[in-house]
Order: sequence, then C-alpha cells, then structure tokens
Amino acid sequence: MRNSKTGVVMGLSLLITFLFHSCAPEAKGPTLTPVTATVKPVETVGWEMEWEKAVSEAKREGTLVIYSADQPRLRQALTSSFKERFNINLEFTAGKPLELVTKVIAEKRARLDISDIFMGAITAAYRPLKPEGFLEDLTKDLLLPELTDPNVWLQKKLPTLPFDTEGKYMLHARASPSRAETVINTDLVREGEITSYYDLLNPKWKGRIAVDDFVFGNVSAARMVTRPLYMKTLDWDFWKALVKQEPAVVKDERLQTETVARGKYAIMIGAEADVTREFITLGAPVKLFFLKEDIQYLGIASGAIAFLTNAPHPNARKVFLNWYFSREGMTVFSRALGSQTSRVDIPTDFVAADEIRDPNKNYFLHESPEFARFELENWPIVKEIFGPLYK
Repeated sequence: MRNSKTGVVMGLSLLITFLFHSCAPEAKGPTLTPVTATVKPVETVGWEMEWEKAVSEAKREGTLVIYSADQPRLRQALTSSFKERFNINLEFTAGKPLELVTKVIAEKRARLDISDIFMGAITAAYRPLKPEGFLEDLTKDLLLPELTDPNVWLQKKLPTLPFDTEGKYMLHARASPSRAETVINTDLVREGEITSYYDLLNPKWKGRIAVDDFVFGNVSAARMVTRPLYMKTLDWDFWKALVKQEPAVVKDERLQTETVARGKYAIMIGAEADVTREFITLGAPVKLFFLKEDIQYLGIASGAIAFLTNAPHPNARKVFLNWYFSREGMTVFSRALGSQTSRVDIPTDFVAADEIRDPNKNYFLHESPEFARFELENWPIVKEIFGPLYK
C-alpha cells in the first residue's frame, strides 16, 4: 500500500512537470532588457566618467588659483558658489590688467607656475601672453555636453575672441551692450544742454570737466578716444580742442562720480556706470547718458578666462571651466554683474533694461584684429594729445 501511494505521488509530480514545460514558451536563451533601456550611449558614459574623475581629483587638489582683473562682487559670487557646489576654494589675486600680465610673465620666465587661470582684461592678457607661449588650449577641457551645443551660445558658436584666430585660448562670459559713460550734475547742467561731445567745447565748461585716465588707465578708458576715431564720429581736432578746456584727470572710479555729485566738476567723461547708478539710487544730482557720437559696443571683457600653462591645479581648473560656462555658472555671473552673458538661455529678469541686447542691432565689437591695429598705430597720438594733462 505504501509503495502504491509513493508511485501515485511520483506520477503526479512527473505529470505536473511535463504540463509546466509543455505550456511554457520555448526559451532560446536568457531574457535581457534591451541595452538602450538601461545603459546610456557610450559617448554620454564617456563624458560622465571623465567628469566624475575630474571632480574627484579636483576635490583632492582643493584649490584653484586665479589672477583676476575683474570686479570684487564677481570674485565674491564665484568664490561662494563654487565652494558650495564642489567644496573647492578659489584663491583670487586681484589687480590691474597690466600689473597681472607683468606678474605672469615674470613668474613664467622664472619657471614659477603659481596661477591656473587669467580672468578679465582679455586684450591686455592675450597680446603679451600668447606670443610668449604662456597660454594653453582650454577647449580640450570642455566636457559637459551643454557647452558644445551651439544653440546655447550667442551667434551659435563658442564665445571665442576675434583676435584669437585659432579659437581656443580665450572664452568670454559677458556679452552685454555698453553702458553710458558721461555723467552730469543736474544742478549745474540744464536738461538738453549737452547732447553732443562738441557741446563740451563751450567756453563755459572750461575747467569744469573731468575725464578718465585715457593714457595710463585701462584699455577701456583709452577706447573712449579710439572708438569714435575708428568709426569717424569724432576726429583728432576735437580731442585737441577738449584738452584746451583743461579737463581734470580723475583715476579713481568712485571719485569720478562723487566729484560731479558734489559739484566740483559739472561733467565727467568715462565714468563707471555701476558706481554712478549707486549715486543715483542714493538721490545724488547726477545723470548718466549717451552722447550722439558714442559708439555702442558689445562688452565682452568682464569674466573672460584664459588657461595658463603648467597649471598647478589642472583638475580644479577643468571643473571650474565647465561649471563657469554652464547655465548654473553663467547665471551666477549674470546676477553678480547685472549683465547678459554669451549664453542665450540665461534669465534676464535681474538685468537692467539698458543691459539687455537688442536682437535687431549690430553692436560694434572692438576686440577685432582691425580695431586692434588701429589702436596700436594711433596710440602715440593719444599720448601726445593728452600728455599735457599729466604735467
């Protein structure tokens, strides 16, 4: 009896096994989820792996050294944002463009590799550093796919500089319309009394005009003279006549507007717009405006960066480059300076109306080889005309 029961049980087991296999679909091998559903394309995995490796190594380096001719508020914004994002310190050495360029050249010739990046003052940096062989291709370190998408950039291309014919040594962050640079004291100058540079030649303004340092100041100051000359809205005779009005040279950016606000001078040519806006907000009797001969250009110097050779922190530099020109980094930049960037996908709700590009306007770009040659050829004349103001 026991054997018969055992036989029945075994028979039922065999029957169930047979029915299970006969009803199941034929298996031709192990079932796999399609590769495209679980694995990203090879090229995507490639940049992600390289990016993760760069971030990891950058955190080990812990620091990035930048020589910067840019404004303090930009340096502060970048330092805090980058530290929060990656826990990497930005060490800025700030200074005037020519001072920093001289510092880089002296260090490199002494075989001292201290700084990773040069920021700001693109013309002042490129012209001396590139021939010396102290600049490195930075495009090779672009990793994030969004940076190689032409649709995010103004003119649908990487924001390189016209004089960088190889298109790989400098990228610019800012692409914002130029600001007015003439300031008047509204208690001393009537509305509509000055609309042209030639109005400044009125004898009543002799000794009552201040000007920026066109000779020993930064490149932008000198361009107050060379831009309208290049575009033929003013000539040398005008500048010679202006010097006869005995304008005072005021170098300090805050004093330029402050002296007008206090009435020491009625007019200032070449004032810093941001500083003037601060005075306007405080209720000072000053007004900032364009004169009809002004050439409105696309400002691109602020925030431009170049890679210096033999970087002491190559991974931190790579991470900064990619973050800086990402949508996140460019938003930090734009908020800090209140300016539009070379990207077209950055919000403008925190940018003043006169800082937003007009899509129907072609702006003068003074970072061109042609204008650079003009500046170089005419620089001796600028120094000759304005030299007497420094005696």
